[in-house]
Amino acid sequence: MKTQLLSIALLVSSFTIAQTWNTTGNSGTNSSNNFIGTTDSQSLILKSNNTEGIQIKPNGNVGINYSSPQSRLTIYEGGGIGSNHFELRTNHLRNPDRYFMKNVISGTGTEDVTFSLRQDGQMYVNGKVGIGSTNPQTKLDVAQEITNNQNSVIAQFLASGATGGSNIVSIGFHNKANLEINSAYASSGLRYGNFADFNIENDSDSPTYGAINFITNKKIQMAIRPNGNASLQGKFEAKEVKVTLTPTADFVFDEKYNLPTLENVEKHIKEKKHLPEIASAKVMEKEGVNVGEFQIKLLQKIEELTLYSIDQNRQIKDQTAQLKQLQDENKTLKAQSERIEKLEQQVQKLLSTQK
Repeated sequence: MKTQLLSIALLVSSFTIAQTWNTTGNSGTNSSNNFIGTTDSQSLILKSNNTEGIQIKPNGNVGINYSSPQSRLTIYEGGGIGSNHFELRTNHLRNPDRYFMKNVISGTGTEDVTFSLRQDGQMYVNGKVGIGSTNPQTKLDVAQEITNNQNSVIAQFLASGATGGSNIVSIGFHNKANLEINSAYASSGLRYGNFADFNIENDSDSPTYGAINFITNKKIQMAIRPNGNASLQGKFEAKEVKVTLTPTADFVFDEKYNLPTLENVEKHIKEKKHLPEIASAKVMEKEGVNVGEFQIKLLQKIEELTLYSIDQNRQIKDQTAQLKQLQDENKTLKAQSERIEKLEQQVQKLLSTQK
């Protein structure tokens, strides 16, 4: 009997010692039977000041200040405005080799990183990102519902500071195109233009490829080519259009200019059905019209017409003077004729009295 009681005492003592977990540290532990947790389907709850702080569910989900976590880690903050839900801190300087978070798909033989947040602030996402969208369709999908007829700013790319230079947004695909706003503070550092200019740049250095196209109705309606030429499929309306082109048509007024005779102009019109040095209607319809050159040609014809008019005016003046001279001479002759007629009458009268 004593032997049995001694054996029971040793067993109880052994069991008591096995269940002891020292708060100052333990050694010689075995993870199979030395652990903090439960062996049934109950959650493990950690409390502080008799208030639940962390709960580990039987399925392994962890809730911090949350008793029903539906994910591997759920953090809930029920405090007022300004409360922090989650904060990661380090006393290291910015370091690209350290990560706050890193999601790695393992078991594939190679590391497949889908998301990471580095300690230096750089974030990497290998997938589609939705801002305001639960089902992003592109690498970055930004969506916002607009109500009450509001003007919505969906995204901003702002630069600040008392400085010059430009704020540039680049899009690349073997080549770059840039949207650029110049500083309105200082002109130093500007790549193109002047204060506060908005620049659209195709960064291609090809003389042939790299146009800037404006597309509506699935068609290129306007294009600016690398050589500076612009094309527009449609009508152009403006308050004023200025065309700079040299030389002008003032050479027509040079004394050495060979002004075509009206006879030759008339002959050309009868044969060609258009003015000399002016393209025909068929050529214009086929090849178009260079507005600058055409304006100079029209000015040339106007100046030629002016010379014709000046010459015609001179001829009219000469003819008018000649006509006046003839009229004066005719008036004199008429007066002389009347005098002769009177003399003849007097002669006839004398002859009749002598008889």
